[in-house]
Amino acid sequence: MSYSFAEKPYRESTGATNKKMADKIYRKRLDELTRGKHNIKNPENIKLFQLTEKYEHHSRKKKESHRTDTYRLQIIRNHFDDVSLMLITMDEIEEFYDFLLEEGRSKSTINRYNALLKNMFNLSQRWFDVPVENPTKYITKYTEVKRTRYLSRPELNLLLSEAVGHIKDLIMLALHTAGRLKELLNMKWSNVDFELKTITFFQYKTKQTITIPLLPALEVYLKQMNKECDYIIHFERKPILSPKKAFYNLVKKCGIDNFLFHDLRHTSATYLSQSGVSNKVIQIILGHIRSSTTDGYIHISQEYVVQEMQKLTYPIDVILQPDSLQDEELH
Repeated sequence: MSYSFAEKPYRESTGATNKKMADKIYRKRLDELTRGKHNIKNPENIKLFQLTEKYEHHSRKKKESHRTDTYRLQIIRNHFDDVSLMLITMDEIEEFYDFLLEEGRSKSTINRYNALLKNMFNLSQRWFDVPVENPTKYITKYTEVKRTRYLSRPELNLLLSEAVGHIKDLIMLALHTAGRLKELLNMKWSNVDFELKTITFFQYKTKQTITIPLLPALEVYLKQMNKECDYIIHFERKPILSPKKAFYNLVKKCGIDNFLFHDLRHTSATYLSQSGVSNKVIQIILGHIRSSTTDGYIHISQEYVVQEMQKLTYPIDVILQPDSLQDEELH
């Protein structure tokens, strides 16, 4: 709804689901303004950096992805500087996205920034009680191309042969558990039961604990590792915060293009599927709520298609020959 107060225009969402309710809320707001019972704060005094700082605190308390949020909020602060919330428009938001694209960010990353900003501006109305319309409201998301990247057999062998130290340990753990990076970095030796041959760990997205078999190759590998730290993956007896740079350098050294650490989960899912494991079981291992998400992690190579097609047979007992060949035999 739109109204003016002290010769200044304001826009505010009613949150109504129909026109009748919206009209009722609008009349109530006008009545409150007339009687001086509605306190309007000046949106021009609320700066974007105040919103980003408050959201950063909110993210640390509420979200598993708070480290990513902290990084992106700093990028937002650097770009918009000390601008007022009231002055940020849809055009300026889209210019920011164009800047990110020019810097090499993917369209899917832009969508993550848009989701972050949209959530921030929605919360600003509650936190600061200012009637600011969300400038991301009418921005159309980019169509995302789902990643289909996983390691081929030559790439898999190359990566493992070049990996050393804790990065090699991490890759082995990732390939044989299909765990997310945070789950892998938080695994301790107490999570491994060599007698029952199982690994138990907490899946952060589903908020559930899962127990999976300790595969023979991983069992042999783990028994050979030095257990001088409580954490399976460590560097100089200290847990690792982020191995992404070291992993990136390894992938670059191997000449493997367009491969992220998270793609190891795609690799695990793909090889599980090619080994005959059902999609339902793979869904449980990956910790996906929807089967459609799991489908996006399983990729089929042309070589696998050829291999599987060789299994096609029909229960035909008669000898089949082309008619042309039969005609030649008669003559």
